[in-house]
Amino acid sequence: MRLPVNTEVDGAAEREDPRWDVFQKVYDTAGRNAPALPNWSNIRQISSEGLNGVVSDCSRDVGRAMDELAGEIDAELEKQGAKG
Repeated sequence: MRLPVNTEVDGAAEREDPRWDVFQKVYDTAGRNAPALPNWSNIRQISSEGLNGVVSDCSRDVGRAMDELAGEIDAELEKQGAKG
């Protein structure tokens, strides 16, 4: 999702698609930059594998899977010295 950098540009009007307003509102109220990490790609890989595992197995306990994923991400952040 790429929102306009220029705050004067209306992305929904520019793309002629009102759905962009939803993304703009979420970004305006809750958006923040991704944290600076020495190796962000490891976090993305861990996240994608964990989430893919949940959506590909309907019988999986989602709560437990998310707890496991959180633990893996915490361990990676600790390894990178970025856990705060």
